Amino acid sequence: MMQFSSKNWFYLGCLVMMCSILLPFDKKPLAIGVFALFALITIIKNKLKFNLKFFLINACVSILFLISLLYTENLDTGFKKIEQTASLLVFPWYFAFLVNSKYKLYGNSKVLYKLLYAFILSAILLNLYYFLYFYFTEFTFADVLYHYSHLIDDKIEGYMIHPIYLSMHLCLSLIFLMFIPLKRNILNFTIRGLLVFLIVFFMFLMSKKGPMIAIGLIALFYFFTPNKSSLIRGLGVSIICLCVCFLFINDRANRNFKELFSIDTIENNVTSTNIRYSIYKNAIVIFKEEPLIGYGIGDSKNTLFEKNKETSDLLFAGQYNTHNQYLSFLLALGIIGTTIIIICYIIVFKNQKSKNNYLAIYTIAFYALVMLTENILERQDGVIYFSYFSCFLQTISTQELPWRKNNV
Repeated sequence: MMQFSSKNWFYLGCLVMMCSILLPFDKKPLAIGVFALFALITIIKNKLKFNLKFFLINACVSILFLISLLYTENLDTGFKKIEQTASLLVFPWYFAFLVNSKYKLYGNSKVLYKLLYAFILSAILLNLYYFLYFYFTEFTFADVLYHYSHLIDDKIEGYMIHPIYLSMHLCLSLIFLMFIPLKRNILNFTIRGLLVFLIVFFMFLMSKKGPMIAIGLIALFYFFTPNKSSLIRGLGVSIICLCVCFLFINDRANRNFKELFSIDTIENNVTSTNIRYSIYKNAIVIFKEEPLIGYGIGDSKNTLFEKNKETSDLLFAGQYNTHNQYLSFLLALGIIGTTIIIICYIIVFKNQKSKNNYLAIYTIAFYALVMLTENILERQDGVIYFSYFSCFLQTISTQELPWRKNNV
């Protein structure tokens, strides 16, 4: 019988987290529990020391939310929000032990690539499951193509997911593929090409502008920075061409992106872009009333709801959040709290740049860009994976990885 070392237990915990997107909504906390148990075994067996600086920096959002309970009025809502965002405290706590420089968890690049592939394949398999389920149970092929983004958020009990978060999972998969070396043989080219095609295909079925623009900016920066080989740049051009083709043949995607060139108030034209524009205006107005420390985690959302009620029946009926994570921070924590969060993540970027950990940099940069158009910390599918990946990728030992010198 194979003996598991403490490292193997930890790797298994990470594997569970990588595949956890395949679990029903109510089972995802079990994956966190399994990870926590296996991480604890690793910590105890190796007598790892706690890195307080790592914890404070990566748990800054949760810590500030807790502090805001001191001045928020709606404590019931505040505590529910704390519970909802518990991942922002849990993962920094465990990884604060595992990031210790004397304990190189990812010196073996093969282990890292297997873990990344586990997430990539899980994201693709989940989309294939949705697509085939709808096609074989109730809808025609054309119906599934056109209504896919609505079906996944409405039709399968326990597996419903907002398309924003599923689109983000696919975008992360594309980033991970960028950092897994491409072997120069036909089989590897074919497999990689198929994976990229499926990722891009499902991304365009959902046609969520925020994640797609974010991954587009990340990809452009990645593929065309200096020191990239002609193979990598050729792959980048191929992906861009594939995206452009999908954009032109997908009517929904075409319409969604055209919205960006006709921004107006919802009184004149109701589109997702104009809804965001109207929400931003209301959020900025109420932010100016409590600019320093905000309204606290319990009152910020309800305050926005009340302002939306004053200005638009449509906005109030939709119970919309700010659709911008930075505006959400400003309403809950004010300028002081939001500035602390931004400083903490600037420190993260600098630390990872000094280690040449470009995988962590690109992943966190992707999340930072998506936060401009989405509140990714409002649902478990956002907060769990943001917290997990931002911590997990900071523990990578880049010494033996081929992209250490940014020449993947």
